[in-house]
Amino acid sequence: FNKYTNWNWAEAVRDWALHTKQYDRASEAIASRYGFDVRSPRTSNLPQATVAPALGHILLAAGHRDQGTALLAQTVEWIDVHPRYGLGGVRRARATAMMLLGERDQALSDLKASIETGHDLRLWWYVVGGDPVWVPVHDDLRFTALAEYCRAAARAERAKLEALRKAGKVPLRPASTHG
Repeated sequence: FNKYTNWNWAEAVRDWALHTKQYDRASEAIASRYGFDVRSPRTSNLPQATVAPALGHILLAAGHRDQGTALLAQTVEWIDVHPRYGLGGVRRARATAMMLLGERDQALSDLKASIETGHDLRLWWYVVGGDPVWVPVHDDLRFTALAEYCRAAARAERAKLEALRKAGKVPLRPASTHG
C-alpha cells in the first residue's frame, strides 16, 4: 500500500463517509494522505488524480458543490494534459469524475476505454457491483455490457488458474474454515 497502489482505500473512505455522513473526517483523511488542501483541493500528480474523484464525491455529498465540482473538472483536465499515464486506472478515475459531473455518456465511454483498451480489470467487481457512482447506470446497456465483459474476463482467468492447478503448477487452496 502506497500512494500509487491504494487498492480502493479512498473509495472505502468515501463509502464510509456516504454511509456515516462524516464527510469532514473522510475528506481530511484523504487530503492529508495525498497532500490536498481540503479548502481548495487541486490535482497535481498521479496519486492525487486516482483519488480525487472520491474526494470530490465527498465534497459534493457534504454540500460543497463548488469545491467538489472544481476538483473533479480540474482532475479531468490534469488527466487529459498527462496522457503518458495511459488508459488503466487513470482513465477509470476520469470516468468516475465525469460521472460525478453529470457527463454520463462520456463517463461510460471512458469506463469502456479503461476496461477494454486499458485492461483495467483489477477492481472490476467493485466498479460493476459496489461503487455508488455507477449505480445510476446499472440498467444502461453500455454498462451491463461492460459488466459482462468483466465477468467473462474473470471466468477466463479462473479457468486458466484451474488448468494450472490441475497441472500441478499452482497449489490448491486449502479448504476454507470460514462459514
